[in-house]
Amino acid sequence: MLLYEYEGKKIFSQAGIPVPNFVLIRSPGEIRGAGEKIGYPVVLKAQVLRGGRGKAGLIQTAADASEAKSKVEAIFQSEKSEGPIEKVLIEQKIEGIQEIYLGVTIDRLAKRPILVVCGEGGIDIEEVSAKSPEKIFSFHVRSLEGLRLYEAVELAKKMGIRGKMISAIGDVLVRLYRVFESYDAELAEINPLMITSDNRLYALDSKMIINDDGLYRHPDIDERYRSLNPLEKEAKTMGLTYVDLQPGNVAVISSGAGYTMMVLDLIRSFGGEPANFMDSIVDSRERMQKAVEFTIKRAKEDPQIRSILMLKTMSYTPLDQMMGAIKDAMKGQQSPVPMVSCLRATGNAIRNMTMVEAEGQLKELGIRQYTSLRDAVKAAVDLAKEP
Repeated sequence: MLLYEYEGKKIFSQAGIPVPNFVLIRSPGEIRGAGEKIGYPVVLKAQVLRGGRGKAGLIQTAADASEAKSKVEAIFQSEKSEGPIEKVLIEQKIEGIQEIYLGVTIDRLAKRPILVVCGEGGIDIEEVSAKSPEKIFSFHVRSLEGLRLYEAVELAKKMGIRGKMISAIGDVLVRLYRVFESYDAELAEINPLMITSDNRLYALDSKMIINDDGLYRHPDIDERYRSLNPLEKEAKTMGLTYVDLQPGNVAVISSGAGYTMMVLDLIRSFGGEPANFMDSIVDSRERMQKAVEFTIKRAKEDPQIRSILMLKTMSYTPLDQMMGAIKDAMKGQQSPVPMVSCLRATGNAIRNMTMVEAEGQLKELGIRQYTSLRDAVKAAVDLAKEP
């Protein structure tokens, strides 16, 4: 999950990384108090989850209260692809003599964290890498040992930093790595880190991407499903992995990401269009019930969905539990569209119920059961094509 700039700066500040004084406002009327608290001149930054804010006019400077008022009003009235601007960061304007880039990410080939630094910050690091790769320096961190100060200091020296700033920037690097590690981050970046004429440092911007699977360890991070659309957020709160693929005519309930992706391709090969990616947990009766309930609800709300395809292969999870989940989900309601299934169970999965018994119950529920995956997918697509 990508964090807003203000969230990253809060984390940086708590970790001892210096940031400019800032106030977050949610309406133009708050600018007066924020400006007085920070002191002019100030920088006004729209809080959006994308780059290119400067080119889009979403970062402005203001020398006084009057200018700040007019510019912040313009920012709030701006539109972005995700909707209206809801938050603006007001921070003190910092003048400096040098901007540098500091970042930590994962080198997936080396299977280690990697620090990337550059003596030229405030610009696209990919652009520097393409045009002047000799200006970029990197260091692979030994995960069990962490980043040592002397290693960070060596990186600072390689960037051409001299004097007292060497140890100061080394300290910021160590703290940045600790943030990266403690927040389960995929990326922690300061671009730029400003060096002022009186030898002070300020992280003027922050970029952090947190691994979604680690979010439960960080209750201080709000809006954890911000990158999802409303349907996906609703499913996530139910413990379901759901990706909306509309427009589509075949809703899918499956298990396992790889298996589900194969099914989506198969639907398209028969001339259909998947309405969603739904990976329900095969060993959870509760989640299976929620998956069926959610999908039927979607079919009632979306007239483009013309059939529901349900796929499960079980070798250990009891078949009777999965059938119980499906029956409970459909208790007191009918699907507005035909339902097709390909449920297959072997081994321990059929210790309490046979496939013959399950097929009988599916028939009673009005669900068309197939033993062949291809036959089930084709049937769901054919039903979705019917007028």
